[in-house]
Amino acid sequence: MMNTKELARLTVIKGAIDGAYTVKQAAKKLGMSTRWVKHLKKAVREQGDGAVIHGNAGRHPANASDEALRNKIIALKKSEPYRSANFTHFRELLEEQERIRISYTSLSGILKAAGITSPKTRRSAGERRTMRERRAKLGELVQTDASPFDWLGRGVHYALHGFQDDATGAIPGLYLCEHECLQGYFEAFRAVLQGAGAPEALYADRIGIYFVNTKKPEHWSIEEQLAGKTLDKTRFGHIADALGCDLIPAGSPQAKGRIERLWETPQSRLPVRFALQGITTMEQANAALPRFIREFNQRFHRDPACRDAGQECFGKTSAG
Repeated sequence: MMNTKELARLTVIKGAIDGAYTVKQAAKKLGMSTRWVKHLKKAVREQGDGAVIHGNAGRHPANASDEALRNKIIALKKSEPYRSANFTHFRELLEEQERIRISYTSLSGILKAAGITSPKTRRSAGERRTMRERRAKLGELVQTDASPFDWLGRGVHYALHGFQDDATGAIPGLYLCEHECLQGYFEAFRAVLQGAGAPEALYADRIGIYFVNTKKPEHWSIEEQLAGKTLDKTRFGHIADALGCDLIPAGSPQAKGRIERLWETPQSRLPVRFALQGITTMEQANAALPRFIREFNQRFHRDPACRDAGQECFGKTSAG
């Protein structure tokens, strides 16, 4: 027999099934993730009302003392594509793909006892650099970069082009190409414009895609430096100008530390996702990237320090 809380949960889930609530609205009402609401909807359809009892919905009990469960978790972690997932991501995949719910502490204990370590290493306190303070507003500054990596697990490095909002850490655009190139940045920036509008400023490497490097800054005269001499603009630069988006050249990769560190997460998660979804081509990968962006932003974004009333996008081109 259901208690009051379970009955309330069932009512909301049935409302989501009948279309009275969106998944997002149901998740907010229940204090759950949208992913878990989707799972409960499917479970209620397939298993009936009892699927909402205790929220288990047919999952394995996460009892670390269950030897069979421990062995299954260890076997899964040693198999492909789970082998390369860090512990946090593996825990999410266990819930999503295998219907196993377990705390991070229990999971870590099981895997470490089996001699398995997380592929993702964290910097020690002495290795961590002092972080530049984030910009206060969404879209005030967007960093851009490309990351060569074996994204498809085929032993071939492709370049994932990306943009990251400095204030929130959200990713507004990604695009995969064979090499770092103008097309990759154009397509990723197209996603930025379509989904969020033009940012106030872009922070980019001093590469030919963004700047015409006719004269290195260190060779400028004192007069040029005092006059605020800037690098000339390329085709991309002129587009940014037309959008009212300033282009700021980074002095070094370390100057764009936030987006440099961003790549650790996609490199850990995307190849596993692609393998699970049977994605083997760049075209398939690019078609799957919008979903990854939504899930990444839902999980990892942070609220900006300063938020304008009703602000939901970057602003300049999105208002129209």
